[in-house]
Amino acid sequence: MNNETRFAIHLSRSARRDRRQVGDAVRLGLIDAKLFDIAADPSGAHANVTALKGVEDGYRLRVGNWRISYAVDDAARVLTVIEIKPRGSAYR
Repeated sequence: MNNETRFAIHLSRSARRDRRQVGDAVRLGLIDAKLFDIAADPSGAHANVTALKGVEDGYRLRVGNWRISYAVDDAARVLTVIEIKPRGSAYR
């Protein structure tokens, strides 16, 4: 798949801060890999992705004990990561 079909990934300020908290390079690499997979085809079927209630075009990705909230803007072709939280604090 070429870069023209891939959506750009934008991390919000809080997501950039959250990403630094992830720590372990293996977990961080896995999170990044999952985000790149979704950016390649946001409308495709992806495991562990659920629509967010109350957020237009918003979704939640489960990666182990981490939850990544993101929104997809089809017109701008941008996937915006809203937050990256451990499971326990992601639902507050």
